[in-house]
Amino acid sequence: MLAAWKFLPWVLEYLGIPMMQKPPMPVVPVEEPNVETMEPEERKAYEKELKKKADEKKKKDKEEEELRKAKEERHRKR
Repeated sequence: MLAAWKFLPWVLEYLGIPMMQKPPMPVVPVEEPNVETMEPEERKAYEKELKKKADEKKKKDKEEEELRKAKEERHRKR
């Protein structure tokens, strides 16, 4: 048994019936807060959040690099 919703778009495309496409998501610009106008507590929390994001990005980059090296090593051994 095969669900019709899985292959029906292929049939409609083959017949030349245009499919509805989702409109693109609007891009909302992210504004950086002004650090000079912040209160000391707010500034400290903001800097802590930035440091946390930087650490997470660094950790993710390191993991991706390790995966890439492992993949190259497996490829080289073949």
